[in-house]
Amino acid sequence: MSNYIIFIGSLKKGGAERNAAMLANHLCNQGHYVKLLMLSPEIAFDLDKRVERKILGKEKYVFRSLKILHIWFSLFIQVWKVKPRRLITLSRISGILAALTMYPKAIVRFDAYPLIGYKKYKEWQFWIFYNFPFVKYVVCPSKELLNDVKNYFMNSRKLKQIYNPVPLIKDKSVIAFQHERPYFVVVSRLNRQKNIDQLIETFYSSKAYVSTDLLILGDGALRKELEEKIEKMKLGNVVRLLGFIEDPLPYMKGSIALLNASLREGFPNVMVECLSVGTPVISSRTKTGPSEIISHGENGYLFDMGDYNRLKFFIQKITDDAGLLSTLKNKCDVGLDRFSHKKVMADWDKIL
Repeated sequence: MSNYIIFIGSLKKGGAERNAAMLANHLCNQGHYVKLLMLSPEIAFDLDKRVERKILGKEKYVFRSLKILHIWFSLFIQVWKVKPRRLITLSRISGILAALTMYPKAIVRFDAYPLIGYKKYKEWQFWIFYNFPFVKYVVCPSKELLNDVKNYFMNSRKLKQIYNPVPLIKDKSVIAFQHERPYFVVVSRLNRQKNIDQLIETFYSSKAYVSTDLLILGDGALRKELEEKIEKMKLGNVVRLLGFIEDPLPYMKGSIALLNASLREGFPNVMVECLSVGTPVISSRTKTGPSEIISHGENGYLFDMGDYNRLKFFIQKITDDAGLLSTLKNKCDVGLDRFSHKKVMADWDKIL
């Protein structure tokens, strides 16, 4: 039996969070001791009762820098006390703090594409701290991300590509959501990165709203702004902001296709989930993930970043051709096994 520490902000909904829960459960099932260090107690995923949990940073400070220093010191004490076989982190802040513990068996991970959307000082944090010799491995959730960052590493051999584990729905048990009209679906946080306002504009310009609706699942800072936009465009009966939905799978299964125009991703789990219930995906070729998930013309379509005329074309094409839609749906599950829990955990085992 070996000791492992997993350090993450919380186990709220998200790809990094699901990774952490699945890894903890996997290690417990192998008979190992697992200590989960978190900054807040929220847990949205099933977690093995054998996982020991500890909350760091509960103390309140006037200055954020003092809070971060306290969290780092608490992490330092925990790590060097337990001396785990691996210290595993799955997000940016936790990875940087892990590197600063100087523990020589740390694994860090990119949870988002680091070359787009970050201020320069945050981008450089990756290259400085992830290059520390104490960091044994750096996990990249897509091949494209690994190829794009390898020139920033003095030792590129520490880079390992491991997809996110995504529950694959193979038993066809999900019951499709019933809506009064055919619809496209968006499952996303409502923030600038996800580019939802552009999706609404393109959906409107495609004239698909004449016969179909657009259901948007998710919440975030831009909700009020998007509500005002929908009202201004007089699309209130067609474009629906449904808020956070605990189980989006029925909505994905009942839809024509999942739409995505995101400006950047780490690895979009929702696309794999959607394909696993037999629904095609139309997505931007954003960095990174979509081009490794979607087989263009087989189980969905890809359009170049900013080419919203192409997105409009695919929306129209898939709306107007029922035979094409049926063909796409029949090929949705091809190649999804590489994202399965079994395959991904086997890849993790190689570095644990």
